[in-house]
Amino acid sequence: MSEHQKAFGKNVRRLRLLRSMTQEKLADRSNLSLQHIGAIERGTGNPTLLSMERIALALRVSIEELFAFEEFKRSPAEIREDLLRQLSCIPDAEVVRLYACNKLLASEF
Repeated sequence: MSEHQKAFGKNVRRLRLLRSMTQEKLADRSNLSLQHIGAIERGTGNPTLLSMERIALALRVSIEELFAFEEFKRSPAEIREDLLRQLSCIPDAEVVRLYACNKLLASEF
């Protein structure tokens, strides 16, 4: 099992748990077996591109987001600092739209 497989599996698990979804529910929504989902999350499974597409659809994320593991190695303080730096450069109208999007995303999960 490679480090990439482990990181991919941890990220799938993190995204699933953020949605309060069980492995069974993810398996059902992605039309994959429960055993396959478990193996992917443990980093022992080797998902195909089709499996990744199905998982992404079931989790309502892009395939790219399934591979966004580097961002989660940063501490919350580092992420907060980066977000504040980004916000300081955004025009006021965009800040309002970003806030509305954030409220919408928070209400779905």
